[in-house]
Amino acid sequence: MHPREEGFTWFSGDGTRASRIDYVFTRDCPATDARLTPVFFSDHLMLSCTLSLPSGVTSGSGLWKLNCSLLEDRELVRQYREQYKEWQTLQDFYDTRAHWWEMVKGRTRTFFRQAEEVIDPDQACAIPGRKITDSLVLIRDTICYARDRNMRLVVLNLDFEKAFDRVSHQYLFQEREPVSPVRGLALGEPSTVWRNVNHPALPNRLRDLSWMVAHEILPVRSVMHSRGMAAHATCPRP
Repeated sequence: MHPREEGFTWFSGDGTRASRIDYVFTRDCPATDARLTPVFFSDHLMLSCTLSLPSGVTSGSGLWKLNCSLLEDRELVRQYREQYKEWQTLQDFYDTRAHWWEMVKGRTRTFFRQAEEVIDPDQACAIPGRKITDSLVLIRDTICYARDRNMRLVVLNLDFEKAFDRVSHQYLFQEREPVSPVRGLALGEPSTVWRNVNHPALPNRLRDLSWMVAHEILPVRSVMHSRGMAAHATCPRP
């Protein structure tokens, strides 16, 4: 609550606008009643109201959660508006407007979730605190998001118990713990993956990064060592 201003909205000395209440969005339905409820140990009040919905109208799943700082990125907002225009052209493919709107909400959540995972060029960790093997689907979507927009993207598979952030590429390789070969694994299709990872046409940096990702995803470390793709248990070119 502003200590000196009365009313629900005021302007600060620097021109910024503030409000005592959050924005409230409703359908074109009349409100039958509204009430304010104090919140314990807070200067906020909870506003609750009852809406008169016409027959056949169902309520949605509730509030959205969005990192509002993303909306400060003008390029991101522009990209979302373009996406929304494309989604508007799909309305005829849905039985009702409500079904189409559920699709828009789902794609909106995916859009901004992927945007959160795209990091600045000087960062080195895409998903702090989470192992790549637990996030393959999200990483795939993030890579597609960056590729479709011609964005530079590097994916590193690291021990995310340590939150690496803004550190050098060389330091990341030095900090990787040595890996002992796993014996007794049968040769099979995974060996093809290792050959592709070590393909001579790949740039050295991309080959290293691909090696690190495949090393965690595929339990075929003995295949790599038996085929001489690495002289030791760390990255081939540290």
